[in-house]
Amino acid sequence: MYNWNTYNLGTLCTKVTSGGTPLRSKKEFYENGKIPWLKTKEVANCRVYNAENKITQLGLEKSSAKLIPPNSVIVAMYGDGETAGRVAINKIPLATNQACCNLIIDSNKADYEFIYYYLLNSYDYLVNLKSGSGQQNLSGAIIKEVEVILPDLPTQRRIAEILSALDDKIELNRRMNQTLEQMAQTLFRQYFVDGIDEENLPEGWKTEPLDEVANFLNGLALQKYKPKDEKHFLPIIKIRELKNGITSSTEKADVNIPSQYIIHDGDILFSWSGTLEADIWCHGDGALNQHLFKVTSDKFPKWFYYYWVKEHLREFQSIAASKATTMGHIKRSHLSEAIVYTSPEEHLSKANNVIAPLLDKIVNCKVEIRRLIKLRDTLLPKLMSGEIDVMQLKTDEQHEPILS
Repeated sequence: MYNWNTYNLGTLCTKVTSGGTPLRSKKEFYENGKIPWLKTKEVANCRVYNAENKITQLGLEKSSAKLIPPNSVIVAMYGDGETAGRVAINKIPLATNQACCNLIIDSNKADYEFIYYYLLNSYDYLVNLKSGSGQQNLSGAIIKEVEVILPDLPTQRRIAEILSALDDKIELNRRMNQTLEQMAQTLFRQYFVDGIDEENLPEGWKTEPLDEVANFLNGLALQKYKPKDEKHFLPIIKIRELKNGITSSTEKADVNIPSQYIIHDGDILFSWSGTLEADIWCHGDGALNQHLFKVTSDKFPKWFYYYWVKEHLREFQSIAASKATTMGHIKRSHLSEAIVYTSPEEHLSKANNVIAPLLDKIVNCKVEIRRLIKLRDTLLPKLMSGEIDVMQLKTDEQHEPILS
């Protein structure tokens, strides 16, 4: 369908380089740094607009770190778990650590976004190229020799345009959700936290333990509930899934677990060990694993107990971090010790009128993100293989591809 040609990845680049790490012992390499410095854990099949860490110009000059221009394709060569083989596009100039292979694509030979999507679609292939004794890794030499099969440049650009438009929508929804989350949490604090003093509560207000305001259902040890076949199962929601959603490595459970342990879109989940986090689950039906609470209430609206959990989250994280174990956690007694301020019904109702619609929008946005990701991930291999001719691909009124 396309006019395919095979290339080694390195021949499509003006430069292939790894990064470096300025000496941690030198404060002047990091203090008041302005240059974003990317670690492999941030290379997560994504666009990069910032980095968790910054280095100084001196740190850049006195290390093997290099400034990478925007729209480079970054490949993680090694790191924890499933990191090696993941890719990213930097939308800002930045430096990276030495575990990143940075591909500066020659625009006369290939479209940088197409190369990004091609490698995104080639994750399993890249993983199989890892080598070395002990922890197996990729290397710059291996990555440069990766064979890519490309159509002509106009076709590359059209494919990248379709996939990038979906990623634009996903990104817009994520940013919208960040704004909605900030608005909802700010309003919650204005109604129930700011200016409220436990020693001098307004008339009709009370203090209650968090575990009496909401129910905290701990998940099951789901290794006892193996699926009976490969077609009928529930993905198991562990702490990793709470952070990253359902992936190809997510484990599976039987569909016939007790109904209270089946999670649906909009449910509030709280991980009480390891990385303590609270979030609104919107990745489809799943099975609740141990180390996670499903939080519900018969007395209060969802936003109320969700934001009270988040209000105490830093305190819970501090308790877990103080544990002399490899996996810090909190106990149910800590839920009892966490105090919640409850108000008369009239005040709660006023707050509900403005906060509940925001939470509904957050859920809808998250579900829409999931739909768009599924559409993108369905299209990706079909476009890369030529199964779908992008030049004949029809779109709907929202300019989204129509899959027949």
